[in-house]
Amino acid sequence: MSETPKNISPTSMPVFDPNAEDMQQELENLRTQVEEKAVEMVNWYLRRKNKEAAWSRYLRVIAIIFTTLGTLLPILQGTGKFDFDLGQFGYVALVFAGAAVASDKYFGFSTAWMRYMTTEMALQRELAAFQMDWVILLNNYQNASEEGKSCLQVEMLERLKTFRLQVFTQVQQEMQLWISEFNENLTRLELKTKLNDPLSAKSK
Repeated sequence: MSETPKNISPTSMPVFDPNAEDMQQELENLRTQVEEKAVEMVNWYLRRKNKEAAWSRYLRVIAIIFTTLGTLLPILQGTGKFDFDLGQFGYVALVFAGAAVASDKYFGFSTAWMRYMTTEMALQRELAAFQMDWVILLNNYQNASEEGKSCLQVEMLERLKTFRLQVFTQVQQEMQLWISEFNENLTRLELKTKLNDPLSAKSK
């Protein structure tokens, strides 16, 4: 399976000949171009969603395992059956658990998975609505008079434009959420770094 590209590729201008002899086929060709780009975006989010979900699961499992160890080891130490200090290993396990949770939080694996899943479902919904609208428009076009076909041609082009913009709006909204999340995590990290910096503490 090919590797998922990091970014969604730019979209070239759709090809359309307003003077084509077979206008219905020309509209269908234009619909195919717009629809294929939307499907490409849906598939991009599907693949990225799976990658982020895997990282989120791994880190959560690690956190659960080490949290359990950090809780059990001091209890086992209390039984007096061990010659070495298990409690110290419990503290180390809790540190690893905290590191796993912090990694998920600061790298945003879980939140990215939720963003991608939400955007992918929104794109699927827009695609399904467009496909059904297009079937209705195409049916009307086939049964319309020559004058009616001219009006429907404009309506079909407007529907393609609306759908194209709806797809990019969903992607833009996801990007804005990512920027907001990135800035929030960066601010939180800077604040935590200052609080743990002994030089900063002395200067206050």
